[in-house]
Amino acid sequence: STQSTWGVRNSSDSQNWLLLTMVMERNKLLVEVAGKGEGGLKEMVEELDEAKVMFGGFHVQAIDERGGVTSSRSKFVFVQYVGENLSAMVKGKVPIQRGNFVRIFEGTHLSLQISSPGEVTQELVTNALHANAGAHKPSRYEF
Repeated sequence: STQSTWGVRNSSDSQNWLLLTMVMERNKLLVEVAGKGEGGLKEMVEELDEAKVMFGGFHVQAIDERGGVTSSRSKFVFVQYVGENLSAMVKGKVPIQRGNFVRIFEGTHLSLQISSPGEVTQELVTNALHANAGAHKPSRYEF
């Protein structure tokens, strides 16, 4: 199942990113694994395809160093990518399908919608996670 493919959520799994895409097969819209790996955000961004709608996620470690104690918490980021080279008709179907993918990646800490691989950077993710962290912000994030 696609849900089991999201091994990124399992901190003991070395896989730390996953991309899914939609494909038409015999008039049915199917979910297909477009890529997964252990190289984090950088590797995931390299797999984004401007001719596809892709949904995915990656794992980030929030590192907190205070008073000689270091703690680490897992953060999961959901990404909706709509390639710039898609037709208006295809782009129009994205909101209809988004809910299915949100359920697959349920429980993420941050949701990003991008249309260019260059939009999703460590700086953007760090700033967005900090903005969502409330009063207790970690010292840094490891990608």
